Amino acid sequence: VALQSVLVEKPSDGEVRRWLARLELETGRYEEALRLFEAIRKENPLVPEYLEYLANCHVKLHEYPKAADYLELAARVSRPSADASRTLGDIYSVLNLPGRAAEWLARANGNNPQQTPAEERLNIGLLFIDAGRHEEAARWLEALAENDKPYAEAQSSLAYLYHDLDRLDEALAAFEKVAHVEREGAREHEKDDDEHISDRRREITRELAPQDDADVVHETPRLSGDSAEHVNRRGHHAHPPPGR
Repeated sequence: VALQSVLVEKPSDGEVRRWLARLELETGRYEEALRLFEAIRKENPLVPEYLEYLANCHVKLHEYPKAADYLELAARVSRPSADASRTLGDIYSVLNLPGRAAEWLARANGNNPQQTPAEERLNIGLLFIDAGRHEEAARWLEALAENDKPYAEAQSSLAYLYHDLDRLDEALAAFEKVAHVEREGAREHEKDDDEHISDRRREITRELAPQDDADVVHETPRLSGDSAEHVNRRGHHAHPPPGR
């Protein structure tokens, strides 16, 4: 409220309007933020920062085509940040434009598969496959190493990709890699099961094992009267002699 009153008092103060617009965006009042940023942009039509703010407002309002237009315009004016490129890639993915999505996600990662997180390499490769751009897809999927979590999925996709490209030897090799990973996974699973069974067997064996005499506290019954006379030195009841 205080900021709005300042805006009323100083409507031409650009810094105040920008501050208020960012505040509206951060507090979830997206339509009001959009209105303020559009007014600011009329005075500064090609400032990338304001274009990206406008795009952000449209994303929050699920108006993805408008968001993409603003981000594309900002990218033409100035080199976009990695975050802006990734946002544009995500928008095109939502809009079912896999080729454009893959391009911008690749750009967000410097177009360098080796420097891209494994899951994102896989995602970019699959998007290029969906776009029918198989050579570019292969470049991203081939960058996954055997110790990467999505390696098997990447190799499976590559196998079909190579088959479609008539690279049959490479397709067969990729299928063999998938089979190898699955075999290793099965062995690890069996090993974990065997270790669990062994641990449980040891626990049960300990529970069933007779207790050591040293661990058992024997409670000696108290005897009185004639019963005490018939207890021998070993603690057993003696038989009374015949005739008594």
